[in-house]
Amino acid sequence: MSAPSASCRLKIEQIGKATVVRFLGRDITFDEQKSQALREQLYSVIDQSSPSQLILDFSNVSYLASTTLGTLVGLNRRMQSLGGRLILCKMAPEVYDLFLITRLDKVLDIRRDEPEIGAASDPTSSQ
Repeated sequence: MSAPSASCRLKIEQIGKATVVRFLGRDITFDEQKSQALREQLYSVIDQSSPSQLILDFSNVSYLASTTLGTLVGLNRRMQSLGGRLILCKMAPEVYDLFLITRLDKVLDIRRDEPEIGAASDPTSSQ
């Protein structure tokens, strides 16, 4: 299933009980307006499919606004409250640096590569 939007285009793929979200387009950036659209889309995905794992592929993302960081923390809380897990993967070094600076790398599950769906629940496979 795909959920295109004027401000944030996503490719959403259901794999078993996991949902993988890929940001489409070349060199995507998330400013405050796009962060709001992203928030609405991702919460909708959670509400509609109740995935056990929500995997976000950041390979096309080169910049994140602070509001996006807040959205990701909120998504993480939402997934945990539902007994699920939010996993972020394939970040460019400059994007990952934002998570290091803000210490969100200690709060969020960040992986270098997209986890195998069965292995995504294994905390020893991170980074």
